[in-house]
Amino acid sequence: MIMQLPAKAPWLFWLIAGMLLACGRDNQTLPAPTGFLPAHFPPPVYNFAKNEPTSAGFELGNALFYDPITSVDSSISCASCHFQAHAFSDVVDFSRGVAGRLGMRNAPPLQNLAWKPHFNADGGINHLDLQPIAPITNTLEHAFDLNLLFERLRQHPSYPQRFMAAFGSDQINDRSLLLAISQFVGQLISADSKYDAVVLGKSSFSNEEAAGYRLFQQHCNGCHTEPLFSNFDFKRNGYASTTADEGRAQVTGKPSDVGKFSVPGLRNIAVTAPYMHDGQLRSLADVLDSYAQPSQTPDPRLGTGVQLSPAERSQLLAFLHTLTDVSFLTNPAFKAP
Repeated sequence: MIMQLPAKAPWLFWLIAGMLLACGRDNQTLPAPTGFLPAHFPPPVYNFAKNEPTSAGFELGNALFYDPITSVDSSISCASCHFQAHAFSDVVDFSRGVAGRLGMRNAPPLQNLAWKPHFNADGGINHLDLQPIAPITNTLEHAFDLNLLFERLRQHPSYPQRFMAAFGSDQINDRSLLLAISQFVGQLISADSKYDAVVLGKSSFSNEEAAGYRLFQQHCNGCHTEPLFSNFDFKRNGYASTTADEGRAQVTGKPSDVGKFSVPGLRNIAVTAPYMHDGQLRSLADVLDSYAQPSQTPDPRLGTGVQLSPAERSQLLAFLHTLTDVSFLTNPAFKAP
């Protein structure tokens, strides 16, 4: 089961978890769970009861995440486009897959995925367990046939034993592969930023951060709703993309959904540049510039743009930096095995 830890000690948990996981690499039967549910978060969407995290399952998912064995030519892994120091996002506008093939969208951060009702910028996948199928089979990313991947894993000198330790069977198929990856990425929980400390009464904002928080609540919180900083809806924000990506309309086929994309969460936003689905905005200042521009096609709540004075921009940026969770970005439990 998932441990419900005291909200006041997430850092202590992760210190202990890192130690347990280090030991678990020598003892795959270690029974300790590997995650926690933040007390100030709503209930997760993902049903952990149907894929109960264990140390063996978490470590197997960790190994698969970092192993290029999941790509057809064994040249890239999930971690090739999702770097922990950047909240498991990429640092380029479009990531490169096998044979240097260029992707179509900016790689998103991987954090608090258990609370997401859908995945990808267009929401085309609606379950965490199914999400890995997209990059593994996409010809611009891993470009691998799942059945061939299963066979490769079955022939591997250690993976059959690791699946046995995690699931009580050395059978490697779509179910066991996807559940293993979910056990790892489902535990990528970011909930220990300065913002969280303030919410939990352990810290307080500076005057500038507090002013920025008020501006955020006035202009941003409607879509980037606390505490996950997304309402998980699809919005057209008026951004003039450099690509012909139709966004949500690619899933629904509705003309009214052209240009709509999933509202991203803003946790760790200061370290996840570049921004927008095409990665063309290089800094948070660029993002504020974009939202200040009037557009003929934005969500109505944006009106003619969000106009901020230089002082207000500085305040809002100061608040956004309080969403950076250093313990998440450096947690040894999330590093390559």
